[in-house]
Amino acid sequence: MCVRAVCVRRPGYLLTRCASAERVRDRPHAIDATRYAGATRNFESWRQQDEAEEKFEGERKEAAEANAMSALESKTLDSKIEMDILDALDEIKAYNERHERVDRAELGSAQKPADEMSAKERDEMAAFKRAQAARAVDAKPPPLQGSSSDEAVPAPPPTLAAPEPARPPSPPAPVVLKRRLADAPPPVEKKPKLGGLVAYSSSSSSEGEGAS
Repeated sequence: MCVRAVCVRRPGYLLTRCASAERVRDRPHAIDATRYAGATRNFESWRQQDEAEEKFEGERKEAAEANAMSALESKTLDSKIEMDILDALDEIKAYNERHERVDRAELGSAQKPADEMSAKERDEMAAFKRAQAARAVDAKPPPLQGSSSDEAVPAPPPTLAAPEPARPPSPPAPVVLKRRLADAPPPVEKKPKLGGLVAYSSSSSSEGEGAS
């Protein structure tokens, strides 16, 4: 059907699954087709987004109700952070205001130069220097006798004698065996000396007796 040179077609279809009639109003000039009878849409993409948002909002509300204490703590922490920020801003403002009110002339006059010290401070400084000089004089060692100079000559540091090296132990004295001749007089027995040992063989003594 065409109305004022605008064609509107209304075709009909039979669905293959349920055999129900479906009617569509088609407007080719507007590139649009509208179903007006016989069928309904079973999936609408724009409704899926709305359902997801509603589900997320419900879960968020349930979690907030379950964690009321954590929500209260988070709010308290947020308020504390805000108060700290405000206090810091107030301190910065007060610091800037103090520096704006400071006069450079007053700042220069507040500094006291070293040559304008009071009499009391000068006396204290002189007493301190005298005490330091007296302490330095007491710390000097007495001068050596016979020295013409006033300055004391420091005594040389005591030298420590080097320890004597350990001597190796003396080897034992060798044992001397003497053979007495036949015509020689009998030997006189002597006491053994310390550090040495003299021994006589029995064979030599027997030979001497036989010769006599």
